[in-house]
Amino acid sequence: MRFIIFLSIIIGYCLPTFLSAQNLIQNSSFEAQKCCPDGYSQFHCTDNWLQPTRGTSDYYSNCENRFYNPEVKVPDNFFGSQNAYEGISYVGIYTFYKDSYREYIEIKLDEPMTKNQQYGFSIQVSLADKASIAIQSLGVAFSDTLVRQQDLFFTLRLPHEKIENATKTHLVNKEDWTELYLDYTAKGGEQYVIFGNFLDNSETDTVAVVTQQSSKSDRFSAYYYLDNVCLASWKSDNTCACFNNGEPPIIKQKFVELEKVIQETPPKVGDKFILKNIYFETAKATLLPTSNATLDSLYQLLIKYPTMQIKISGHTDSKGSHKYNLVLSESRALAVYSYLVEQNVSTERLDFIGFGKMRPIVTNETPEGRQRNRRVEFEVIKISVE
Repeated sequence: MRFIIFLSIIIGYCLPTFLSAQNLIQNSSFEAQKCCPDGYSQFHCTDNWLQPTRGTSDYYSNCENRFYNPEVKVPDNFFGSQNAYEGISYVGIYTFYKDSYREYIEIKLDEPMTKNQQYGFSIQVSLADKASIAIQSLGVAFSDTLVRQQDLFFTLRLPHEKIENATKTHLVNKEDWTELYLDYTAKGGEQYVIFGNFLDNSETDTVAVVTQQSSKSDRFSAYYYLDNVCLASWKSDNTCACFNNGEPPIIKQKFVELEKVIQETPPKVGDKFILKNIYFETAKATLLPTSNATLDSLYQLLIKYPTMQIKISGHTDSKGSHKYNLVLSESRALAVYSYLVEQNVSTERLDFIGFGKMRPIVTNETPEGRQRNRRVEFEVIKISVE
């Protein structure tokens, strides 16, 4: 099954190679403010953005306010805890609730979209800790006129495009941000973008994600934080204002030493490791024999902790197209996964994914930095330590 999924990613993945350097969305990370929120439903405080319905979208910020309210701060607020993807602010909306109540965000573009021009739209989403429902996809609508609907308790009905994460799985991640991406060919003249769930409850694909943090009052709701929105046309300069001059932001992540957990401290859920001294043939996913010592150490760790489940992730530097790097990183993660399976490690204990160039840990501006970013990691997903 994993090989089928992997082949489908290679065949079907359609992220663009070229994106322009101009983001058509002002205040894309909600940092510009008209006011600092001191309570719920103060989406009007973030500059440029609108609400197309009477729904009460929320604005969270760590800005200074004499009427301090910890329930609308960043990172900790009423719905949970999440750092901003960038800056100190983000917004939150209900995408699934009783009576098909919905919340949306809307913005006017810097300029109308050009007919037959291809655009890329992206947004970062994170499921709030107190949410008990996750949905599989959201929607984005493009309009040539301002959208206003007075109904409060009904879904906004607009022609829209389905937008989901690369793995096409439910948006269940509460720990980190997930990027949603869409390719769109403009009809011409579109001036507004609206984001949210345009399906009613009976049409929405959901999954239960009840945790200890889930709120009883929001038992049947999906609530997502949103940050870092981008709409940009494809061009040949291979850059996009969604990122830092074409480069994704550096991920600040603490890693655990593999040797340390083998010899001393037991691993725990959430621990992340870089598999050092893993080598592949150039531009390929073929493991070289010099990798065997590290791979054997990982195998011994899995033998020592037979309840441990891990997710293996592949990463590249920024050279080459986004699509190429995604496939290469997935292939390399698969190679490590396959090595462990060949050693009779159960597939139920293993998973793999490729992130391409999207999660650098250092700058790609130097050869040393690019070498460090070309890596394979694994994360402890589940473990019972006696």
